[in-house]
Parts: sequence; structure tokens; C-alpha cells
Amino acid sequence: MEKIAEAGYEAIAFDHLAHGNSGGEFSNLPLFIKGLSAVLNHEGKGNLACIVSHSMGTVSALNQDKSIKHLLIAPTFGFYQSFEQRILSTGLKSHLFYNLLSDIEQEHDLIFNSLLPESHLSQTKQEIHIVHDEGDKFAPFYLTLEQASQFKHVQLTATTGLGHGRVINSEHTWQAFMSLMKVA
Repeated sequence: MEKIAEAGYEAIAFDHLAHGNSGGEFSNLPLFIKGLSAVLNHEGKGNLACIVSHSMGTVSALNQDKSIKHLLIAPTFGFYQSFEQRILSTGLKSHLFYNLLSDIEQEHDLIFNSLLPESHLSQTKQEIHIVHDEGDKFAPFYLTLEQASQFKHVQLTATTGLGHGRVINSEHTWQAFMSLMKVA
């Protein structure tokens, strides 16, 4: 945040519901999306230069206004398939999983498949820069590489040895931000 301010920008940071210092006892993807939307509406999208997001936050970021630039750090492409496999591998019956998913869709008045980040990459009209570590154990790099290679407005910076968390504060991420903002 300090580097962003030193570069002449104002950074707005917040903890999603049930994360960090925010309230709430649980969270889910629809609440992530609604939370970010509320922050963007409160701050005013017209003055927004870029959304910087990490991990599952990249999904909520891509579900916002398609005219905003994005810096995605360790995005979670393929998260639905991974989520489904993990839940079903516990022995939960598939019909219970799908019923629960249907309940969440009804509660939030949305279709879960419409939230998936893969479909939003093609809809976004602005530049997207992705920084992702090749050894990320939580968000598979190969899925990011697969997605980034499909779109001319998506630039990928691959790192090594930084994992899922340390990539956030890396020089690679800072350079990607500066490039996205066209700052030398």
C-alpha cells in the first residue's frame, strides 16, 4: 500500500466478510462478489484505476465492471472443479452437494457457473496482468497459463520460489502494477 501511495495513487484495502478484521462468521463466493461490489460502489468506480486482487479475491474482482484494469495475483482458475472434487472426496453424496449449491444459488439469486473467472476473462475490456508462481500449491499455475494464453489483453508474469503468498509483495508484482498503470 505504501508503494502505491508513493506512486501517486490512493489504495483502498478491505478484509472480505469473515476474513481478517472484518465481521461475520462465514463467507462464500457470492458474498465476496457482493462485498467488493459494495466497496466499489461506495468509493465510486469512475476514479478507480485498477483492481488488485489475490487468490479467491480474483474471482470476485473479475465479476465486477468489465471496464476496469486488473492485477490478478495467484488467481484461482479451475476452483469450482477443485472444490467439487474435494467435497465429494470426503464421502458426501453428490446429490447433497448439488442441493447445497442450489440452495446457495437461490439464496443469492445467481447461477454459480456464471461466476467462474474463466468466462470473465473474455468479457473484460481492459488490460489484465497476472502474476503467478509456477510452484503455487493452492492455485495451479498451469491453469493460469492455459487461460492467459487465450487472450491478447492478458499478460502473465511467472515467478518461481514465491508460492501462493509471498508473490503478493514481490518485485514482480510491483513491476506488473507499474506496467499496468503505465508508470516508468
